[in-house]
Amino acid sequence: MTSNNYQRYGELFQVDSDHFEEFYALLQDTKLLKSDFFLKQGEKCKYLGFIKKGTIRSFYINDQGREINFGFYFENEFFTDYESILCDTVSNMNIQALENCEILLLSKDHLQDLYKKKRTGSSSEE
Repeated sequence: MTSNNYQRYGELFQVDSDHFEEFYALLQDTKLLKSDFFLKQGEKCKYLGFIKKGTIRSFYINDQGREINFGFYFENEFFTDYESILCDTVSNMNIQALENCEILLLSKDHLQDLYKKKRTGSSSEE
């Protein structure tokens, strides 16, 4: 199964075959139903998401109470509120499923660990 996942996602995730299993084990496979929220305005973003199947939108609510769409994400695309997840701030946006979705989630903690490993050049095998 891992080799199938590597063939499907290795290039998209920019992870070489030697480190793919370690990386893929960090991902949480989950589903969002149509209209479910991945993130609501005022919350802190805790995950980087990747869409295996489905469509997701990002939007904010303006001063007049209207929803303003500014991003649409499709199969094989990443999505998150990068400012919120990287700067540990509350989000100014909503991220919502437009249809039933299958997604992979990478937690903020695992994302930060990967950044640290990349900077230091270490891996769990060392």
